[in-house]
Amino acid sequence: MSNEKRYNICTLAETPRVPEHCIEYVYIKEWNEQMKRKLNTDSKEDMTWIYERALKRAEAYGIQGVTYMLTMGVLKHIIPAVATTNAIVAASCVSEALKIGTTVSVHLDNQMQYSGQTGTYAFTFQYERSDNCIVCGNKPIEMVLKSESKLSDFMNILKQAPYNLKNPSVRSNSASLYMNAPKSLEEELRPRLDMTWK
Repeated sequence: MSNEKRYNICTLAETPRVPEHCIEYVYIKEWNEQMKRKLNTDSKEDMTWIYERALKRAEAYGIQGVTYMLTMGVLKHIIPAVATTNAIVAASCVSEALKIGTTVSVHLDNQMQYSGQTGTYAFTFQYERSDNCIVCGNKPIEMVLKSESKLSDFMNILKQAPYNLKNPSVRSNSASLYMNAPKSLEEELRPRLDMTWK
């Protein structure tokens, strides 16, 4: 999946409205006509060349906001949300290290949630196991199956309520009866779906 934005050439050439239009125009039209080589987005000289020309074009059309950082963001396809998320995670790690190293506060137990869309709020909580959970609980579940029923019948039971497992795999204490992944193992164990419990 690409996060790259696409613009109409006619908009870039004739009616630029935002700083990104100016940057894209310089890259698509002027760079390819004048430089005749691939743009190196890690080269300060290449990025400065694009930035300076995009700034002049923006000034000619009365558009504000062309910056060197925006130029890098447009040409390198930098998604601001990723950089922000990385900064939040890094700050959280430093905060936790400080808490552990200095015992200035209680450190994170096992879960932190950051809610930044409607405000800035981070809270911590501990996930706990439910004894009744068929995934993380240790409570055995008893089922009565007919001896002539197949493993595939058992798999279908697991996919229905109250279990609602999407793609279950089944193991005994000593062997895998059926595994849905990896594909090679699934193909090898698929014939067992027709086996009965006898």
